[in-house]
Amino acid sequence: MPLAVTRHLLIGALITTAVLRDAAAQLPFTVTIVDWQRDVAAGQGRAYRGEPSGREVLYCVESWKTVSGDGQYNRIIIESVRKARTGKSENIRDVGAACVGSKGEPLPMFHTHSDGNCQFSPTDLVTVVARRAPFEGVQCGDHYFIWAFAWQVLAIANSVEMAQLKWRAFAGVNAFWILR
Repeated sequence: MPLAVTRHLLIGALITTAVLRDAAAQLPFTVTIVDWQRDVAAGQGRAYRGEPSGREVLYCVESWKTVSGDGQYNRIIIESVRKARTGKSENIRDVGAACVGSKGEPLPMFHTHSDGNCQFSPTDLVTVVARRAPFEGVQCGDHYFIWAFAWQVLAIANSVEMAQLKWRAFAGVNAFWILR
């Protein structure tokens, strides 16, 4: 690669890094990354492959640690999990009391979607908020997970509600003029 092209790519990468760093500094919240200890991740991948398809499986996160980044992010590292139970179909009911710590606090949990669907269902999201565990997840492949936090779900729900209230207020004020 010619030196001029390399220099331009390097300058572009430095500018992009600076812009992204500055943009991240403006976030109104700390970004949280959920990660795994390597051996625990490998074991969870084997467990996922070993389960029959068509059934959700619930797992409890029994230990994890949080490592603070540079003030912009936190990294949660999962250190151990246990299988809580297997559902009879693509659904597990009454999960609220399944993953509870020794002091009665809700432990993080995740369940599998054997069809590869990597989305929380509406019921899953209600559970995330109701339990208020440190984090909740869905495993949708050997090494594919999504994670949610109660504050995120509440923020989205509140934002949608506010938008609906504003629309209703706008429609109510303007209904007189529309009907004329």
